[in-house]
Amino acid sequence: MRLNRLASLAAVAVALATCSTVRADYDYTVAPGPGFQTVSDGGRLNAGPSVSGVGLTSSDVVLANPTFTTTSTTPQAVSFNFVYDLAIYSPSTGGSNTGTPATFRITGTIAGTASTTSSNLRVTSYQVNAPASRPLNGETFTVSLISGAGTTPGATAPQIGVNGAGSLLVHIQETAVPEPASIALLGLGGLGALTLFRRRKVQA
Repeated sequence: MRLNRLASLAAVAVALATCSTVRADYDYTVAPGPGFQTVSDGGRLNAGPSVSGVGLTSSDVVLANPTFTTTSTTPQAVSFNFVYDLAIYSPSTGGSNTGTPATFRITGTIAGTASTTSSNLRVTSYQVNAPASRPLNGETFTVSLISGAGTTPGATAPQIGVNGAGSLLVHIQETAVPEPASIALLGLGGLGALTLFRRRKVQA
């Protein structure tokens, strides 16, 4: 009987230990996607400099730093659609970006009025196209917008100044996915614990 108890407890311990997988570092890159609008009557929206990250774990990261330029001396109505494609590579390859990435598309609108001396351009919409979670090499990567000043549409949305940049931010969450063998061991451990509980109940 004591041997059976030890076997049950060992099964539970092995299952729990096997399910806790160490997360790998990842790399990411961002590029303007199809449909990124650059020109309107009021000026030009630039996608901003290239953005990337190397050797990261779960992190709040910069998606883009778009900039707006205009030669108009009087305020002009401005509206742009932006599209950024985010590619995540895991595990990290030191920036060489080998293998097939998990890809996400972030879209939105920048609108307002602007001139060479003033600007009230803001991000009026900003979303991660579904699905926002994608599997990659035994992990799941989930991309979400960061709430609060600088990202929320409306009064606190990032303001795009004339000849100045406004940062768009996202959160990348990396979660380990248990392997089938780990799930089986966890079930075995639970069955062992249930058997032990029933035996104790019968003895009582």
